[in-house]
Amino acid sequence: MYKRQLSHTIEDLTFERNRLRITLDGLGEGVISVNLHGQVMQYNPSSILLLGGKEGDAPESLPAFQTILPHVSEVLRAGTSHVSEQKCRDAVIRITISPLYDGSSQVEGAVLLVQDVTESVRLEQTRKDYVANVSHELRSPLTSMRGFLEAMQDGTIPQEE
Repeated sequence: MYKRQLSHTIEDLTFERNRLRITLDGLGEGVISVNLHGQVMQYNPSSILLLGGKEGDAPESLPAFQTILPHVSEVLRAGTSHVSEQKCRDAVIRITISPLYDGSSQVEGAVLLVQDVTESVRLEQTRKDYVANVSHELRSPLTSMRGFLEAMQDGTIPQEE
């Protein structure tokens, strides 16, 4: 009886593990989990591609991941989240590092979420450029009008009916 229960429990755990793996592998965002020592425990293929690697590369071998490691260490030490953006090839990626806690509120690792925010950054820059251009274009006519009004108030320009 116990053997059958144990077998059933193992099957359930295997099913859940496989479902989690399929879900992670299907995400467009990269997910990397590290243990308390900063060693990579799990990652999905998207994380490798977003960090500038190719299929089959390990996260530790990627230069972009190496630049993240000091932030991972800080999150593991302090237990607070960290968000940063960096350029990777032609893309801008946002890395969110969050601590993982065990049942007793002790940090036991961290999870890194890697997102491609290139389009968002480009749109934000376009918006800023647009506002700057509109401001500049409005400034010129307003300056001219101000000059004429001041001249009219000073009496330099005669006011005609």
